Amino acid sequence: MSNQVKLVLYVIGVLLLVSVILNFAKGNISVNRKIPNLYAPQYKVTSNPARLTKVMPDDRDYIINNYIMIKSTRARKINEFKLETVDGGLIDSTQFPGKVTMLYVMGVFDDISKLELPRLERLVSKYDANEFRAYGIIVRALAGEFEEFSKKHRIPFPAAIVEGKSPVPISFIPTNVFIDKQGLVRAYVSGREMDEEVREFIIERLLKE
Repeated sequence: MSNQVKLVLYVIGVLLLVSVILNFAKGNISVNRKIPNLYAPQYKVTSNPARLTKVMPDDRDYIINNYIMIKSTRARKINEFKLETVDGGLIDSTQFPGKVTMLYVMGVFDDISKLELPRLERLVSKYDANEFRAYGIIVRALAGEFEEFSKKHRIPFPAAIVEGKSPVPISFIPTNVFIDKQGLVRAYVSGREMDEEVREFIIERLLKE
């Protein structure tokens, strides 16, 4: 075998190795590569469902800008809960199937939540209410804090204040939960600001299913 052929084979081998490393890294640095056990594919619910668990590669449906969507065949149903909203309405998770639903778990103290509310308002206005709906779950709000918050910030969807533990397992604020028409949690993004185009991509992908 000539030196030239050996060099070519060596270069090909290096390129293949680099490709494997990059693919491995892409699959393991995704922003929401972990979700609470309650929603995590292939894992049993533990005594602490808010504990984060890695979403394995075989469970992933799509990755957009490092955000993971979970396969419908591997997704878990949203847990059942009912919350009264600040305007006297009701958030009933048993009524989620039939539409694509987004839950936004936020805090009145959280700067990211305040920053994202105008974006969320644009998001809600973009989609047909017969196909998509969004709800807010406000946690850790002390007496009077929500009233002060609402004077400065408009929440563009029905929202409920939770005095105790959130019905949706969370580890960080804010948390975005995307639920498909079957009531399955398909994406869970925790503790960071989301790009508008990523939210729209997830919603539109679920609307087309």
